Amino acid sequence: MWVKIPLAELIDQLNRFLPGWRNYFCFGYPNLAVRKVNWCVQRRLCRFIVTWSQRRGQHLPGPLRYQALRTTGLTDL
Repeated sequence: MWVKIPLAELIDQLNRFLPGWRNYFCFGYPNLAVRKVNWCVQRRLCRFIVTWSQRRGQHLPGPLRYQALRTTGLTDL
């Protein structure tokens, strides 16, 4: 189901949900929870992109994953 969705559309859908998560975790000391959610979202998107290619992991190089996801329009919490 999700594999057929273009990356830009998937990121648009995620960007609609992420502000709700930010509002949920904004009470108290949210830094650790926000970092964990950001890490989880970035990790899942990288895994999603890796499944596109038969050459495993060729789309997003390791140290540049964060910048590559930011250029596609992904917002942080």
